[in-house]
Amino acid sequence: MVKRRHSVNNKKVLRIIRTVFILKRNFLFSQPKNRFSLFLLSLVSTLHKQALLGVLFVLTSFPLFTMLSSWTALFFVSKKLIRGEEIRAFKDYFSLFFSSFKKTILPSVVFMLLFAAGGYSAWVYFSLSTPLSAVGGVLCVSFLLLSALVFLFFPCGVSSKRTNFFELFDLFVLLLPRLALSLVFVLLVSGVPLLLLPFSLPLVLTLCFPLTNMICAFLLDKESDEE
Repeated sequence: MVKRRHSVNNKKVLRIIRTVFILKRNFLFSQPKNRFSLFLLSLVSTLHKQALLGVLFVLTSFPLFTMLSSWTALFFVSKKLIRGEEIRAFKDYFSLFFSSFKKTILPSVVFMLLFAAGGYSAWVYFSLSTPLSAVGGVLCVSFLLLSALVFLFFPCGVSSKRTNFFELFDLFVLLLPRLALSLVFVLLVSGVPLLLLPFSLPLVLTLCFPLTNMICAFLLDKESDEE
């Protein structure tokens, strides 16, 4: 009798384990049947990968002279993701990061000096509280915005077949509305939460920054327009 009870109990346990395994397999590997489920699944997967890319971008940008290489790698991997191509976040990101590292060290240092000089000058001018200093502060802020636009444009210029300065300038002017719109999204969606809530960095990295990066990659994907 004891053996029979043990055998019955073992069969029940095995049956429960088999049922749980089947339910888990169907839940993980079953394909959604309607378009909304497919869209929702794709959106969640894209945001998850973008959030991971955002964390990699922040970690690799801590040495400020690598921020341009980080932005270049983030831009190209995000562009692949927007186009629906399969990516491996870590491998693709660091492959692009190290391949563009030597080319971006000097421009990164230049951008770092420009941002530091522009920000400090704007702070000095606005602290003087005079009409003339206010004009100087506005000019410094305009200089910072122009530098930010050139910073956003850098991956587009690197990937372009145009090597002449005037051709690159024409491309910059052509993409200027998209660059300005991308900068607005960066400032509003990612910059404002950090300024108002300094402790919102996890929220910015997991939600705001991925959305901003997706929008920037979509707007600046000029090759899709040319094709």
